[in-house]
Amino acid sequence: ILDLQRQTNMRMKDLIIERDLVKMEQMEKHIGELQQSLLQSVEVYAAIASDEGKALAGKYRDDATKWFSVMSNVIVLAKQNKDAEVASMREKNETALIAEMRDLIKKMNDLTAARLTASVEKAASAYNTARNIMLMMSFGCILLGIVIAFVVMRQMSKVIRDEIGRAHV
Repeated sequence: ILDLQRQTNMRMKDLIIERDLVKMEQMEKHIGELQQSLLQSVEVYAAIASDEGKALAGKYRDDATKWFSVMSNVIVLAKQNKDAEVASMREKNETALIAEMRDLIKKMNDLTAARLTASVEKAASAYNTARNIMLMMSFGCILLGIVIAFVVMRQMSKVIRDEIGRAHV
C-alpha cells in the first residue's frame, strides 16, 4: 500500500511539472481506482481483525480518505496552475498523512504478526499434545499386546505340560 502511495506521489510530482492535462485526468482516474482498491483491502483486514485491529483499520481508512482528497485537490489546483497552493497543500497535508498512515500500517502489521505467532504457538501446542497422546496409546497397545501374548502363552504351555504329564504316567 505504501509503495502504491509512493508511486502515486512520484507520478503526481512529474505531472505537476509537466502540466499535461491528459495525464492529470488519467491520474485522477488512477487515484479513484487506487482508493477503491485500498479501501476494499482495509475492509477485508477489518473483517478478520481484533477490536484493536478494527480501530486501526478505521483510522487508516479515514486517513486514506483524507489523503485521496488531498491528491484530488492537488490535481485540481495543478490544472488551474496554482503552484504555490499545490506546494502548500502537499507540504501541509500529504507528508503528515503519509507518515501517519505508515505508522498505522506498521501497527496493523505488528498486530497481525502477534496474532499469527499466537496461532502458530497454539497449533504447535495442539500438535504436541496429539502426538504425545498417540505415543502413549501406541506404547499402551504394545504393552497390552505383550501381556495378552504372555497370558495366551502361559495358557497354552499349561495345557501342553498337562498333556505331557499325562503321557508320562
